[in-house]
Amino acid sequence: MDSDITKVWKLLEVSDAFLKRAKNSVKSSDQYNTFVKCSLDCLFNVIKLYGNCLNGQIESTIYYKISNLIFQESVSYDLAREYCVKGSQICKRNGPQLI
Repeated sequence: MDSDITKVWKLLEVSDAFLKRAKNSVKSSDQYNTFVKCSLDCLFNVIKLYGNCLNGQIESTIYYKISNLIFQESVSYDLAREYCVKGSQICKRNGPQLI
């Protein structure tokens, strides 16, 4: 379990690093998009591979980050909304301390 949590934090750090590289990327929009996609892939992997060991606060925060990235970096507003709703449902399910 501890090793899973370590992997989760590492994936979150890598996701943030890819976002930082995207924002510092001035060479091309393809490079920027690649870094944003890599960042999202890290977040998707956290949910897919380690979702069962996350507490509600961390899980809902990751869904919010996914939603925000999709909203800011694409025109897939419906998809961004879906991830936002999933995060909200997690908050509701885990009680008033997360709302």
